[in-house]
Amino acid sequence: MGKIKHSEYLPLVILLAASLLIGILTIHDYGESWDEYNFYNYAEESFSAYSGLFQSDYKLEFHDPTLRYYGAGFFMLIIQTAKLFPNWYISDVGHLLTFLVFQIGIILIYLLSRRWMKSRAALGLSLLFASQPVFWGHAFINARDIPFMVGFIATIYFGLQMSDTLIALPKRESPPKVDPTPIIRADWTKLSKPLRITLPIISILGFIALFVFSIFLSSYWLEQGLPNTDTSSARDLDLYLRPLLAKFWAVMSFFALNTIFFTALYLPFMPQLKKYLWDVELRPVYKLLKSLLSNKNLLIASLVLGLTVGIRIMGFAAAGLVGVLHLLRTNEKSSLRGSTTAEAISRAVKERFPTLLVYALLAFPIVYITWPYLWEEPILRLAITLKVMMNFPWPGKVLYGGNLFAGNMLPSDYLPRLLSYQLTEILLFLLAIGFLVALYQLFQRTKYREMILLSALWFLLPLGAAIVSRPYLYDNFRQILFTLPPLFLIAGLGLEFIFNKVRKPIFQNILLFALIIPGILAGIKWHPYEYIYYNSLAGGREGAFRQYETDYWGTSFRETASYLNENAEENADIVVWGPATVLWRYVRPDLNIYDARQDDSPEKNFYAVISSRVNNDLFIYPDIEAEYILEKNGVILAVVKYIE
Repeated sequence: MGKIKHSEYLPLVILLAASLLIGILTIHDYGESWDEYNFYNYAEESFSAYSGLFQSDYKLEFHDPTLRYYGAGFFMLIIQTAKLFPNWYISDVGHLLTFLVFQIGIILIYLLSRRWMKSRAALGLSLLFASQPVFWGHAFINARDIPFMVGFIATIYFGLQMSDTLIALPKRESPPKVDPTPIIRADWTKLSKPLRITLPIISILGFIALFVFSIFLSSYWLEQGLPNTDTSSARDLDLYLRPLLAKFWAVMSFFALNTIFFTALYLPFMPQLKKYLWDVELRPVYKLLKSLLSNKNLLIASLVLGLTVGIRIMGFAAAGLVGVLHLLRTNEKSSLRGSTTAEAISRAVKERFPTLLVYALLAFPIVYITWPYLWEEPILRLAITLKVMMNFPWPGKVLYGGNLFAGNMLPSDYLPRLLSYQLTEILLFLLAIGFLVALYQLFQRTKYREMILLSALWFLLPLGAAIVSRPYLYDNFRQILFTLPPLFLIAGLGLEFIFNKVRKPIFQNILLFALIIPGILAGIKWHPYEYIYYNSLAGGREGAFRQYETDYWGTSFRETASYLNENAEENADIVVWGPATVLWRYVRPDLNIYDARQDDSPEKNFYAVISSRVNNDLFIYPDIEAEYILEKNGVILAVVKYIE
C-alpha cells in the first residue's frame, strides 16, 4: 500500500478519476454539435464499403462529399459502439468516446512533459490542460478536432520514444562496395555460346514487350480514372496529377517487371553475381528491415501515426516534427558527434532517413484500411485531400470584433487574440514566464533545448502559416487545437522555474490547487457550454457577447428542444436557422422540422428557432417578440419565435 501512496502517478490517477467521474455524470447534458449528424452518416457510408468489397456493383457515395477529406476511422468506431448503448442518442455515445480520448490526451501530455520536466511541473501543466474550459467543452462535442489533437500529441510522444531506441542502436557496418563489372564478366564468360546469343535476344524482346505493356497501362488507367475526377476545389489538381500519376505508375511497373524479368532470366546462370547482390546489396537491407520490424517502439509509433493521419491528413506534420528532431539528435555513440553542423546533417540524413521512411510507410496501411475514400486511388486522393485541407472552402460568415467577415478575410490578429481571450489567465501568466525561461535556456546546453525547439516548430509554424496564407478560419480556433499543447509545455517550463524557487511541498501543493481553480469555476459557470468561455481580457461576458462567436456549434438546441417538446402543439411546424439536424435529434416525433434554406419550408404558422450565431437572432424576424430565450449568464444562445 505504501508504494501506491508514494507512486509518482498517483496524483495523475486521481486527476483522471475525478475527470472521468464528472464527465460520465454530465455526459447527457451536452447537445449534439452542428456537424455530428453528417459525421454519423459519413461513418455509415464508409463502413458499408467493407461489405461492398464483396459486391461487384457497389459504388461508394457520400451524402456530404466534403467529409471524405477526413478519415472515417473514429466516426466508424462511434457508430459501432452505439450498438452497445441502444437507449442512448448516438451523439451521446460520440461524446463519451471523444471525452475518453481527451483523458488519454491528459495522460500523454503528462508523459511527454516528463521527458524534460520534474513530476510536479508535469502534473501542473496536466492540471492546466484538463481544466481549460474550452478544451473541456470541446472534449465532448468535437469528435473531429479533439481526437486529432490527442493523436498529434501521441504521434510526437511515441515518435520520440522510437527515436530514443533508434539512436541508442550501434551503427551497423555495411560490407564495402566493389565494382561488379569483373564479377559479371567472369560469370558471362562461363556461359555456353548458345546462351550468350539467346539471352540478349530474349532480353530485347522482353524489354520491348514490357515497354509496350506499360504504355497500354498508362492509357488504360487514365481512361478508367477520368470519370472519377474530383469535383471539389481540388479538381484542377486532380486533372493535373491524374495523367502524371498514370505515367508514373506505368513507369514504376515497367521497371519492377523488368527487374523481375531480368532477375529470373539471368541470375540462374550467374552464381557469382547472385552471391554479390545478396551479400553486398540485399543482405544489409534485409538486416536493417528485420531490425526495424522487430523494434516495438517503431511499430507502436507507426501505428499511432497511421491512426492520427486517419483522422486528418495533417497528422503527417507530427511525423515531420519527429523526423526533424530525430535527424538533429546525437548521443555518445553517435557518429555525428564531433562533426560540423553541415556534415552532421548530411550524415544524419544518409544514416537515418531510411528508418524514417520505414516509419512512415508502416503507417500507410493503417491510414488506407480505415479510410475507404482512399481505396481506389490512394496517392492521388491523399494529394487532393492535402490541397483541400490546406484551404478548406467555407461559405459562411465569422463574427469577430462585432463585425462579420468572410472566413478567408479575417484580420491577422484573429488567432492570437482569440487564443489570449479563450485560454485561462493563469495559463497565460505561466506562458509568459515560461517564454522568458525558454529564451534563457536557448543559450544554455540543457535538456530543455529539444523541448523548446519542438514547441516552437509545433506552434509557430502552423500559426504563422495560418496568419500569412489566410486560409478559411471559422468556429474560433478549433481547427488549430492540435497546435496548443506546446503552449502548455512552455507554461510548464515557467511552472518548473517557480517550483525551483518555492521548494516547500506545502506551497507547491497550494500552487497546484490554485492552477485549476479559474478553469473549474468557469466550467461550472458555463456548463454545459464551456467551449464559449472568454476570460477577463475579452472584457468578460459583456466584452465577448455580440462581439465574438459563442454557441457556434448550436449545442444549445438540445435545451431548446426541451422547451418545444413541452409547449409546441401536436404536429407543429418548426423552421430552423441553425443546425436543423441537432434540433431534429431531440424533438418529439410528431414535430415537423424544416431547415430555413429549404424551398418547401412553411411561410406562416410555424415556430422559428434561431441560433444566435453571427447575431442572427437580431436580424431574423426582428419585429417579432421571442416566445422563448435560451441564455447562459446573460449570453443569448437561441431564441424561439412564433410566426403567424
